Amino acid sequence: MKLLIFLISLSSFSQIKNASIDYILTIGEDDLYSNGDLKVAYKNAAEYANQINFKLNLNEKEICFFSENKLENSDSGVELAKIFSGSKNPFYMLLNTNKIYQSFDDLILGKYTVEKQISKYEWKLENESKIISGFKCFKAVTTDVVQNRSGKFNFLVTAWYCPEIPIPYGPLLYNGLPGLILELNRRNVVYGATKIDLNPKEILTILKPDLSIIKTEEEITKMREDYINSIKN
Repeated sequence: MKLLIFLISLSSFSQIKNASIDYILTIGEDDLYSNGDLKVAYKNAAEYANQINFKLNLNEKEICFFSENKLENSDSGVELAKIFSGSKNPFYMLLNTNKIYQSFDDLILGKYTVEKQISKYEWKLENESKIISGFKCFKAVTTDVVQNRSGKFNFLVTAWYCPEIPIPYGPLLYNGLPGLILELNRRNVVYGATKIDLNPKEILTILKPDLSIIKTEEEITKMREDYINSIKN
């Protein structure tokens, strides 16, 4: 049944030529940052999180997820909110591929684009539902595994998807559900849809990465290690 619903969703997805969804960010309390050196920074991030507007824009060929500041001038709290939420850098994907790209502008490593395989999540669909922005959404949960220099971490992810809008994507390009994700809760960070525009007449902004400077995550890790070793020496 789950497979049938998903196939129907993908078939209906072709009827939507383009779409633009706005999301607002909320950063909740986290015991990891309740004390220590990052306590003040995390508090500022949580305070300024709602000053960022996120957009999920897509057309028939590509999709991107990026942030827009509501404030005219970038504030340190806004930048901290992007960092703590893991959404500082835009996400981009060609819909006929299984690869996601993120653009970076690093003070140390310079500009580069990271290429990685799209994650395939094992979603558990639940019967619980609620209304978001006027649409009936259903709950789904999965576990996301993140590995970085600090180790390997498992995060519980809760998504509220809308079968009425057969777009199998959402914030941070989470995917694989039979409907658009209107709310995504990843640990202590929540993205909630505030505006949904299907087949708008205006040309949508699609932030495309520079594919001439692609690096893998392994290459970036090695570049950072080499830089740290050069400083020590």
